[in-house]
Amino acid sequence: MDKQGLWMGIICGLTVQVVALVTVNACTNWDQEAAKATRMVKEAENAIYTAA
Repeated sequence: MDKQGLWMGIICGLTVQVVALVTVNACTNWDQEAAKATRMVKEAENAIYTAA
């Protein structure tokens, strides 16, 4: 049985995955995401302190 089709499928799948990940990373505003994460951590800390 020829394994060329299997390897071509794996290579095509990996290529699509890489293109998708690069696109998502290139289009993401990382400063905005970092600010959002910081805000969420501060809100969680406030919730912990007010609940205690």
